[in-house]
Amino acid sequence: MKEIARHIFDHALRESSIKQAFARHISCERGVLRICEDLYDLNSHSRVFVISIGKAAHSMLTALHEQAGERFEGIVASPIEPEFHIRGFRYFHGGHPLPNADSIRAADAMLKSLNTMNEASLVIYLMSGGGSATVEKPIDDEITLDDLIETYRVLVHSGASINEINAIRKHLSSIKGGRLAQAAYPAQQVSILVSDVPDHTPPCSRRNPQIRRPGVHPRALVDDLVELRSDRGRWQRSTATRFHRGNR
Repeated sequence: MKEIARHIFDHALRESSIKQAFARHISCERGVLRICEDLYDLNSHSRVFVISIGKAAHSMLTALHEQAGERFEGIVASPIEPEFHIRGFRYFHGGHPLPNADSIRAADAMLKSLNTMNEASLVIYLMSGGGSATVEKPIDDEITLDDLIETYRVLVHSGASINEINAIRKHLSSIKGGRLAQAAYPAQQVSILVSDVPDHTPPCSRRNPQIRRPGVHPRALVDDLVELRSDRGRWQRSTATRFHRGNR
């Protein structure tokens, strides 16, 4: 019985790997990329740009290349150093659970690249856990990296759930709350997610940059802060005020 249980566990672990998941759901034949039931004619796009973010950024990009070949360019940001680099990609070693200087550099590079996209471009997002801190840029240039780190520290240790934390993060960022996708407009965009959010609730997750979050404006920020403070009792007023000023 023990050996049967071990066999079942090992099989389930292999089948749930990113490599196996991509092999089941992604393929590319004659220049047509299949992602689940959706088809993308790569020959009709002048540029295919991949943005891979999070702890599984390297694994996801490697799996995509195994299925589609080395035909893409893009940016990779992860808190984990890769064993090798894929040609055509820029790499950033972002922080986790707190952002670092490379987190901001990665965000700047992504926004700069996405702003060059047009209607003939295709942007593929590969999103995994840990991305919130790995790629980040404050909503206002007056907000320093130290401010950002302290705010993340307060949120992480506030006792709030990940959904509550992400509700605040979207207001503080130049890329969250749908802003990354907005930068890539009018390019066609698709996201592939590896989610560790409870109950897999993408609207509450930063990891899908295509989702426009409701209420990304100052009044909504105040409402979310009041709700979080009421529930948890922890927030630094000075930092919150500075972010509020930047979110006008």
